[in-house]
Amino acid sequence: MASCASCGRDLPEQATFCPQCGAPAWPSSQVQSSTPPPPPPTWGQTAVQGGGAQAPPSPPNSFVDFLAFRRMLTPVIIQIIFWLAEILNVIFWINFIDRTGHTVSYFGESSLNGTVVLVGIVLMLISALAIRIYLELLVVIFRINENVSSIRRRLETR
Repeated sequence: MASCASCGRDLPEQATFCPQCGAPAWPSSQVQSSTPPPPPPTWGQTAVQGGGAQAPPSPPNSFVDFLAFRRMLTPVIIQIIFWLAEILNVIFWINFIDRTGHTVSYFGESSLNGTVVLVGIVLMLISALAIRIYLELLVVIFRINENVSSIRRRLETR
């Protein structure tokens, strides 16, 4: 195990600087003679072993991915369906409260029944939550597909 030339502390094997004093782990003569490792490849570059030339991969294209069914349209449609279902849910329960919540007294006066209003609001919230959970379960399937595709693309570039 190497030790720091400045403070004498033992250094980890891959250390480039001393964790105690911050001095370079190797003498300056060794630092100048060693070559740093190449940076990892980015979009447009690939890691080539053996010195052969390789064409760089093209950057991701959303429209091409959409046409090739690598990008799914269904999650967007599910989000639209969610908002439409929530709007219809609110309209349904307001209509329910309006039609069933009125009681007519002996004198012909109409009043809103508090119990029916409370039950209607609770059922509206429960059904809104049920719609959300159901559609989220559908979206999870597509998110898994997108993540697996992303992992595959990363592995192909290595």
